[in-house]
Amino acid sequence: MTYLWKVLTHDLRSPIQYGEPLWNGALPFRLPRVTVDPGPDECAAGWNLCDRLSTALVIAGLWPTGRPSRAFLIDEPENLLVRGNKLRCSTARVVREATEQEIAEAILEFSAAFGVHQAVMATQQAAWRKALTRPTQEQASIPAFLQEALTARHLSWAVRQFDSTQEAWAAQEAWEARAARAAWAARAAGEARAARCTLSPPARDKRACRHGA
Repeated sequence: MTYLWKVLTHDLRSPIQYGEPLWNGALPFRLPRVTVDPGPDECAAGWNLCDRLSTALVIAGLWPTGRPSRAFLIDEPENLLVRGNKLRCSTARVVREATEQEIAEAILEFSAAFGVHQAVMATQQAAWRKALTRPTQEQASIPAFLQEALTARHLSWAVRQFDSTQEAWAAQEAWEARAARAAWAARAAGEARAARCTLSPPARDKRACRHGA
């Protein structure tokens, strides 16, 4: 029997394409059947998997959304293709979630790249994964603390919660775009006023131009 690994976000979404959660987390679960790209590319259409957990974690990331990723053992792949260090299939069964021991061993394995610092780096990465689970987080108190910080800095910003990192970045990009448009509009208005002063008849009171009249 072939066992493979797949890594998802903390809320069971693709760590690369994101999108909607793949399922509600109940196990075992069979992945919906999809078309497999038979081409030579390592990353192509199909359910992408790895034969080593360490490889899957390197590709998907230990905390792609700011929270620890989740790894799952996969079996019964159909139409399985091997392309480089990745595999893909049309469907497979999600058997169980990786244990903490399996995760720790995988982190130690890929941390071999750090040479003599392998053990230390593996320990630190495991510690970050644990910290990013927010084990002592009191979510209800976060808005109050943020508002307190804004008030202390005399900022009139609003506190808003986003459901994902992608939504937060999209909001940031929209805000930056609005700020850029406002800056260009202000610059254009200033250039227009300067042009009116430059093209005004000599007899016009120059003081009026200096005051933007």
